[in-house]
Amino acid sequence: MGFQVFTEKEISVALLKKAPLIDIKGKKHKIGSLVIDGKYYGKVKIPNPHKNEFRSNKASNLAKQLKIGQDDYNEFIKCTLSTEGYIKSVKKSQSE
Repeated sequence: MGFQVFTEKEISVALLKKAPLIDIKGKKHKIGSLVIDGKYYGKVKIPNPHKNEFRSNKASNLAKQLKIGQDDYNEFIKCTLSTEGYIKSVKKSQSE
């Protein structure tokens, strides 16, 4: 199916709302640390809330930062994947 095209604003809102990011820094470009149950998974770059389209190359990089696959990424941004569902998906993918 591939990565769906969303706006940068939709991506930004979904990340700030559902991803367990801590220590978000930066004024022009925000970067947060992805921490689940005290375990550090890496840095996630949060796009600025613009109307620009967030196409497959950027989406692929963000999915890697979030430690999820294509389908989970699409569900995460569309708001059909809850925070708890996202955390379960990350734990499952890291245990494989």
